[in-house]
Amino acid sequence: MHKHITAVLLSTLLIALTPFAHGEEFAGWFGIPGADSAWKKECGGGTAYVYPKYIIYTRKSPAFEGQDIYVYKPSSGVPDPCPLAARNAYYTISAGEFGGANTFAGMHGGYLLIDEWPGRDHKRLLVIDAAKRSLVYFDWYADARIEAGTLLYNRVLKASKATRKNIPCPDAEKWEKEGKAVLYVEGMTLDLRTMKETHSGKFFCEPAPAVTQRARDYTIH
Repeated sequence: MHKHITAVLLSTLLIALTPFAHGEEFAGWFGIPGADSAWKKECGGGTAYVYPKYIIYTRKSPAFEGQDIYVYKPSSGVPDPCPLAARNAYYTISAGEFGGANTFAGMHGGYLLIDEWPGRDHKRLLVIDAAKRSLVYFDWYADARIEAGTLLYNRVLKASKATRKNIPCPDAEKWEKEGKAVLYVEGMTLDLRTMKETHSGKFFCEPAPAVTQRARDYTIH
C-alpha cells in the first residue's frame, strides 16, 4: 500500500514539473548512456529536447544526410518548445558541418554531443561547448558512455597492416565472413570537466555492423 502511494506521489510530482502542457514525453537520459535527462516533444517537422538551460531542436536536413541542430537558450520557462523552431536560434549546427552527417546524441551539462558519420570506415563523436558555440573535442569512437563526469569510449584506430599485426584478433576472419566490420580500438577516457584525455594502453578488437549498414542507418534520421 505504501509503495503504491509513493508511486502515485512521484507520478504526480513528475507531471507537476513537466515544462510544457501537452504532447510531452520524459525521455530520461537521451543519446549516449549516462548523458543528461531530457523532456522530448515531437513537433511535426522535427523533435525538441528540453534541458534545464537549453532547448535542442532537431530536424532531418532537406539538403544533406543527417540532422540540422538548433540550440536555444531561453531566459525563462517555455510552455511549448515547438514554436521555437520558427525563431532565430542561439546556435545552429548544419547537418553537414564539421565534415560529416551529424546526429544529435544528447547533452552533458553545457556540452552538446553529436554522432557524426563522415562516410568512411567508422564514425566520430563531437563535443561542442554550447555556451561558446565551439567544437572542443572529437574522436573516432565506439561504445561510448558517461560515468561520474567522465566519457569512456573505445578509440577506433585505422586498420592498417601495422595495426592488424600489433593487435591480435583471432576472430577477425569469422566476423568478416558474417558481414561484420572489424574494429581495432584503444580504451580511452575524457574528463568532461577538464577535457583531458587519457590513453588506457589497452588495445583490442571487436565486431561492428558493416559500413553499408551504418550508412543506411544514417539515412533514416
